[in-house]
Amino acid sequence: MAIDVTVLRVFTDQDGRFGNPLGVVDAATVNPGDRQRIATELGYSETVFVSLPAEGKHSAQAHIHTPTVELPFAGHPTVGASWWLKDRGTPIKTLQVPAGLVQVSYDGDLTAVSARAEWAPSFS
Repeated sequence: MAIDVTVLRVFTDQDGRFGNPLGVVDAATVNPGDRQRIATELGYSETVFVSLPAEGKHSAQAHIHTPTVELPFAGHPTVGASWWLKDRGTPIKTLQVPAGLVQVSYDGDLTAVSARAEWAPSFS
């Protein structure tokens, strides 16, 4: 089964260089049980599966997968998913991820998210 995957580079410089690749998939096009397999096959550090907002709503849902596990939150995919939605003509104010509700804002071509500090992974 072929699926559409948009590949974005998130956190680029002002000239669009550098950045981290991110796979973005419309969640309605894949079975939830296939998300992990797809993320593994794509091999990006994260792939985000985005449920589009309902008509007239300004909130969407996202599930973030690495090649090995689903994450409750990650900054790179939430920024990318929010930008992707705006680029498709559906800007949002919030993005629901498993960890909770992420606040989203836009300033021209820039996309910013605000999330709770305790959602960040701890590295030891």
